[in-house]
Amino acid sequence: MNTPMLHRLPGWEMRLAAFLEERRPQPFAWGTNCCASFGIEWVRILTGETVWQVDWTDARGAKTALERAGGMRAAWEATLGRPSQNWREARRGDVGLIDIDGRLCGVVCTGTTFAGPGVEKLEFPPLRDVQLVWRVG
Repeated sequence: MNTPMLHRLPGWEMRLAAFLEERRPQPFAWGTNCCASFGIEWVRILTGETVWQVDWTDARGAKTALERAGGMRAAWEATLGRPSQNWREARRGDVGLIDIDGRLCGVVCTGTTFAGPGVEKLEFPPLRDVQLVWRVG
């Protein structure tokens, strides 16, 4: 596996606060604020690197793209390497996957919770709900 060496940009803490504040009122939207695009956009903001290109605008497109990648977990592993299964290893700014109704969804660690797009607005599941965590930078 050939994953990029990612480094956190200076000032990432302020960028995280701004990202979460911007996304807080936004509802779920395929390709722009969905389970994958949320984490992907955060990694771009955190590191300056686009690690995965979202090319879908609806559920069918997302399903097709994720099937080609081998699923959500495989897509993130190809992007960021091997994850940890221990939620206690999550640091602020890291990304993870949680199970929501049988689907793995991307989230970002806030330090005290995770954050991810909900149907109507940003949701904040507890740290212990994450199944996989990737250290970013």
